[in-house]
Amino acid sequence: MVAETHTSFEGLRREDVVDFILNTVAKIDTDPSAAVSVSLADCGFHSPLQVDELAELVGEEYGERTLVGDGFEEIDGSWTVADFVSTLYPDLD
Repeated sequence: MVAETHTSFEGLRREDVVDFILNTVAKIDTDPSAAVSVSLADCGFHSPLQVDELAELVGEEYGERTLVGDGFEEIDGSWTVADFVSTLYPDLD
């Protein structure tokens, strides 16, 4: 089997990732547009370790090869879900 050497975002939208975090992981029944005001701490992710675990969970859900962001060590619970997703996926619409 040949290994993938490129990143594919086919069909993946920023709203999909936001919705996954808010509604599936954090169990906050809200519209993805709320991500601009909902912090990671509001979703239960307070520590850097919890934020790393969330990034890993998102990678498992959407495929680790889709994660292209960096700078995770700077992310903390005060970041909004929208900012977090933008860091993970800077090229998504």
